[in-house]
Amino acid sequence: MVHEWRHIKMAKQAGRGHDPSGLEGTPKGSMAIPCRACPHPGINLPSEWKQASAAKAYITSTLMMAIK
Repeated sequence: MVHEWRHIKMAKQAGRGHDPSGLEGTPKGSMAIPCRACPHPGINLPSEWKQASAAKAYITSTLMMAIK
């Protein structure tokens, strides 16, 4: 029941209730929300993260493990 409620809530927030095709016209993945806490290159991860020193690489990998 919780999964159904969450799905309907996501559909409402995505504006699918006002679309004439309804939920059937919703493409797969169109209501997905990206994880803002996860490191994404170019968004919240430094551009030189692959060339980071061992100490900085450890911090980045520890942060990634703590988020998951």
